[in-house]
Amino acid sequence: MATSQQPHDPVVTGQAGSPADAVGEPDGTSTAEPAGGPAGPAATAPSPWAVVGPKMLHWLFFGVGFGVLPIGLGYVMNSFTHRGVGLSEILSRGELLIVTTGLAAAAAGQIITRSGSGLRNIVGFLAFSNIAMACVTAGLFAFVTSAPQVSQKLDQGSVTGSSLVLFIATFVTAGASTFIAEWEQA
Repeated sequence: MATSQQPHDPVVTGQAGSPADAVGEPDGTSTAEPAGGPAGPAATAPSPWAVVGPKMLHWLFFGVGFGVLPIGLGYVMNSFTHRGVGLSEILSRGELLIVTTGLAAAAAGQIITRSGSGLRNIVGFLAFSNIAMACVTAGLFAFVTSAPQVSQKLDQGSVTGSSLVLFIATFVTAGASTFIAEWEQA
C-alpha cells in the first residue's frame, strides 16, 4: 500500500529547517542552530580581499594583457625582419591609443554603473578622468591616423611618449575604478 506525504512534511513544502521542524525544549524554545552553523553566516563569509584580488588579476590579465597583446606580438614579429622595427616606431602608429580608449571607456562604464553609493568625490573624479581619457585618446588616434592622408609629418617620439603617458595614466584610473567597483560588490 502506498503512503502519501502530508502537506506539513518539510520535503513537500520546501520548508526544511523551519521552526516546525526544530526539536524544541519543554519551555517552547528551539535548539536549532543558525543557518550558517554555530558561529552564524558571518564566520564563513570570505574577506573582500579574497574576492577582489582574483577579480583584479582577471582584469589585469584579460583587460590589459590581451589589450596590449597585438602590439607586443607586432613588435616580436617585426623583430624577426631584416629591418627590425623598434618599439617606438610601433607605438608611434597609435595602436596603444586604441587600447587606452577601450580601457578608459570600460572603466568609466564600470565606475558609473557600480552598485555602491559611497566615495562620491573619488568616484566622480575617476568617472570624469576615464571619460576624458577615452575622448582624448580617441581624438589623438584620429589625428595620428589621418596625418599621413593630409601630408602632415608627425614626430614619432611625441606620439610614442604621449601614448605611453596616456596609457599609464589610464591604467591607474581604470585600475582604481575597477578596484572600487569590485570592492563595493564584495
